[in-house]
Amino acid sequence: MKLLFNGKIYADVFDEEVYQAILIEENQDGVARVKELWGNDDIPTYMELDDVEKIDLNGKTVLPGFIDSHLHLQYYAQTLDWISCVGLSKDDCLKAVAEKAAKVEAGEWIVGHGWRQATWKNGFGTLEDLDKVAPENPVFMTDASYHTAWVNSKALEIAGVTLETPNPKDGVIGKTEDGQFSGILFEFAYQLVAEKIPAPSEDEMIALYDIAQAELWKFGITGVQDFDGQAGFDALKKMRDDGILQLRVHKNFRYESFDEVVAAGLKSGQGDAWIHHGNVKVFMDGALGPKTAAMMAPYEGTEDDLGILMFEEDELFEIMKKCVDHGLAMTVHAIGDKANHLTLNAFEKLRAYEVEKGYDSAALRHRIEHVQCLLPADLPRLKELDLIASVQPCHLLSDIDLAREAWGERCAFAYAYGRLSDHETKLCFGSDAPVESPNPFASIHAAVSRKRPEKDEEAFYPENCLTRKQSLAAFTSGAAFAGYWENEQGRLLPGYLADLIILNDFWGRDPLELYKCSVEATMVNGKWVWSK
Repeated sequence: MKLLFNGKIYADVFDEEVYQAILIEENQDGVARVKELWGNDDIPTYMELDDVEKIDLNGKTVLPGFIDSHLHLQYYAQTLDWISCVGLSKDDCLKAVAEKAAKVEAGEWIVGHGWRQATWKNGFGTLEDLDKVAPENPVFMTDASYHTAWVNSKALEIAGVTLETPNPKDGVIGKTEDGQFSGILFEFAYQLVAEKIPAPSEDEMIALYDIAQAELWKFGITGVQDFDGQAGFDALKKMRDDGILQLRVHKNFRYESFDEVVAAGLKSGQGDAWIHHGNVKVFMDGALGPKTAAMMAPYEGTEDDLGILMFEEDELFEIMKKCVDHGLAMTVHAIGDKANHLTLNAFEKLRAYEVEKGYDSAALRHRIEHVQCLLPADLPRLKELDLIASVQPCHLLSDIDLAREAWGERCAFAYAYGRLSDHETKLCFGSDAPVESPNPFASIHAAVSRKRPEKDEEAFYPENCLTRKQSLAAFTSGAAFAGYWENEQGRLLPGYLADLIILNDFWGRDPLELYKCSVEATMVNGKWVWSK
């Protein structure tokens, strides 16, 4: 047993009582849970026992471990070994590619992630840019949104993409005005190249996951809700079986894997102490960065640019019915106001269908990922339809300038966490890493202040600010509920899993400096997995 004492222990974010001591006990199955909580005056008996490990917290704060409710675990793990273009200019990005090309063999893939053309003076990079710095290597570089890829001639050649290749469904092969390749692949067009990149072996994937979970512990993340494909699922299960996995994983499934998921008999909400099965995910539109989010009215400054809509309302509804008939709840990626509106319409039909079929609607925790721009009339509908809004406040601070430019006055109902909360919508927070840093404090800062760090500016539509408690709950109990784990994760009550973090200060810090918070130590399953 472990006894942590002399601290400020917040077992539940919304619980007014702050405890000073917590006792953790591991059962015969190797699962560690919270046994008891007390004030300092109530623990002398345990202080005297020899078989109890005693840890003086010296007044530090203890919180439930963070749960990132939207993260691409395999992609995040792989990007730790890729070229990072985060924050780089176009020239610096090309320089990094050139340096990599000088170190690898001809023909070896060069992969990178994180560029933002919106911050580059002349917009997107070109095919010729990459050809010049890596003529003998195929290059594949995803943008920060993970919705667009920048490639060179070698990559297109290996993928068999020619000027006569038609655009795939829900994707566009970028062309210049004179009909040549631009080097940019939008939405699912990038899969034409991505599928040609050699996939890591299971052992290689396990090694990458092991590095990734250690990185996430530094941020106090003890659980993730993963939105990558099936490729790494077997590696995660092997890690669990071998005792290497020390991160709770709620695994969502792409609709493309539907038949495989059904054949395996997987249902939403099932699982064990380490891996839970989640929902089936579909994409309703693209993203703000490349202006592929589906909008009701054209993007500002254009006459007819409405983005890319992946499904019509009834098409989405048919997919939804197919999933719930097999006990699988739905997760829908929707960013633009049109994508969200049609998604809500489809969910309204789905709720009626569930009643008609006698399904337990409360057991199917449907959710919308991102919910970035809404029509005003759609704000109360998530609550009315008992849907979860899975949002990533870190996107807000990255997108402020781009959103104003693309959406204008529609921004009043974009990233509308405060308005959604006023309507009592269930919220959970994530990072969308590697699209953004997985640091939860960056998202908490964004949700509370809606101001970019160290920038003198007004809050971005301050009526949408959340409180500190609301933001923290979205990373703990809210995320646990979204992952069907609310009776074991997200709180530190007796019987809950012993996943917790220690930090010096949180409640007393200036709201404009919340991004500076950091974790002192992280515990998963009763064991210290990381410490400063």
